[in-house]
Amino acid sequence: MKTLASSLSLARLVAIALLLAGLAWAGTRLDWQLIGRYLASASVPAVIAMAVAYTIGQFIRPLRMLILIRAMFPISWSHYGIVWAADAIAMAANCIAPMRAGDAIIPFILRRQLGTSAARVFPILIVDRFFDFATVVGIFVSTLVAAPTVAPWADHAIFALLAGLALVVFGLWLAIHKREFWAAILDRLESHRTPNASGGWTSKVRDLLGGFKIVDNVRTVAPALVLSILQWSMTTLSYWLGAIAIFPQTSPIAAAFTAAAVALSFVIPLTPAGIGIFQAAAILALSLYGVPAESALAISIVVHAVFIVCVFMIALFALIIQRVGVRSLTSLRDGDT
Repeated sequence: MKTLASSLSLARLVAIALLLAGLAWAGTRLDWQLIGRYLASASVPAVIAMAVAYTIGQFIRPLRMLILIRAMFPISWSHYGIVWAADAIAMAANCIAPMRAGDAIIPFILRRQLGTSAARVFPILIVDRFFDFATVVGIFVSTLVAAPTVAPWADHAIFALLAGLALVVFGLWLAIHKREFWAAILDRLESHRTPNASGGWTSKVRDLLGGFKIVDNVRTVAPALVLSILQWSMTTLSYWLGAIAIFPQTSPIAAAFTAAAVALSFVIPLTPAGIGIFQAAAILALSLYGVPAESALAISIVVHAVFIVCVFMIALFALIIQRVGVRSLTSLRDGDT
């Protein structure tokens, strides 16, 4: 395991080095004085409106997660504050920890606050992120088709994303409708377990598989999907407001495509908060809609900076409201059941 971890760390360092080298090369081809003028002349009202729109979106996603949790556990709507705080803290942690490790905080916070095992919450988190992925893929594909500039990689990207979405849906279907098959395998493994061996992992796997049944109910899926569309609509609006603060000619469709492209680029999270990757994805996406590279980079800098500030402010507010200490976050795995 240590060898594998070392290999992954080395591969990540090499990828980061290549990314930085590419960004440095691209930076030599940009007019930085022009970028500075764009940043200095950014519309303050539009930037403030962007921050408000993005913040509203951060209060919608926890409501979707609460709906999914209520499909599994008998909790009340008053637990929204706990779910919101867990999501806000995780978002801030993702800006610091690599590989979106911050998401792993959510099940352990909810375990302590709701009195359930983290293993039962993990599938809810996976399903919640699936709604994000499905919505983003829909935005990306629909807006890419509408792009005025034809990109050579467009067909391959659409095929890969739709294939990936189909694979995820098929995996969920297997987990849901073949539960008895997986349960039989777990029972067989349990029967071969030696008396002194720890068999706790089998019950956790059962909890994990059982949690996926929440997407087998249209009364749960329908409102979750509506909230997902609403949340990403607010995110798209925030991108558009940030874009027109720099480049007023930016269309809402271009902003939607950029939001989707940036979100999908985070599938390979090499750097904390996606620094560099965010900018590269935004420049590439906006270029298809005729936005100059200097304008696109200025847009990405403003949007990314405002998003990070909003995320940390919301997380700080959540820590204060829920009275969660930083020290307690470092020991969330202790005593997990």
